[in-house]
Amino acid sequence: MNGKVRTRAFSLLLALLFVSVGVVPAVAMDANPD
Repeated sequence: MNGKVRTRAFSLLLALLFVSVGVVPAVAMDANPD
């Protein structure tokens, strides 16, 4: 019915995924600077 809302939600989820993928390694490197 409203595919536009679904597309927006999907893109938001995708953006969140990319952000977490970028943040987690940075935090991990910060935690133990070998």
